[in-house]
Amino acid sequence: MIMRIVVSFIFLAFISIAQAQLSGGLMFPGPGAGSSAVSPIGTPTSIGSTVSASANSTTCVITTTAAIVAGNLVVVGIQIPSNALRTVSSVSDGTNSYSLAVAINDGSFFNNELWYKENASAVGSGASLTVTFNAATTGGNGYGCEAAQVSGVISAASLDKIASQNTTTSTPSVTTATLSTANEIAFGVSMQDSGTTTYSEASGFN
Repeated sequence: MIMRIVVSFIFLAFISIAQAQLSGGLMFPGPGAGSSAVSPIGTPTSIGSTVSASANSTTCVITTTAAIVAGNLVVVGIQIPSNALRTVSSVSDGTNSYSLAVAINDGSFFNNELWYKENASAVGSGASLTVTFNAATTGGNGYGCEAAQVSGVISAASLDKIASQNTTTSTPSVTTATLSTANEIAFGVSMQDSGTTTYSEASGFN
């Protein structure tokens, strides 16, 4: 992959989510004597995205391209550039209400947020997943949002660690505190303030 890098302010948000167990108790490295069987985390799959160059919008609406499977974790990454800072008020697909995991902004223009719903109820393909802003975007700037789902995540209190960074770099990265378990999955969203950038993810990420 050829990377086109514009060194600019980078906003990177990152969360780690704990793996599911098939039975209660402590998390163990794997099945065996005296341990609990561990349900493997699946491969995240996209369920839709929206990118718009339009301003004066109060929502980013994703039409889901695949059904949300009951019990899965759904994560939504949101990017909002606006001449006046805009934040996310709510995220809903009409059945599930989502929670904010992490938000990072520069205090005046750029905003990155990650929202999630653990143990989601089933939602059919073609549904509207609506991200609502606190006010309409301004200044001729667009916005974007994307949703993904994954199986094998614990059904409650799954969010383990978060980290974020606001910096000038061509290689954005963050470091979390020590993870609570050895089996977790990470989600991140990154945004830069000018030009066009193609990211090449680190090994183990996609």
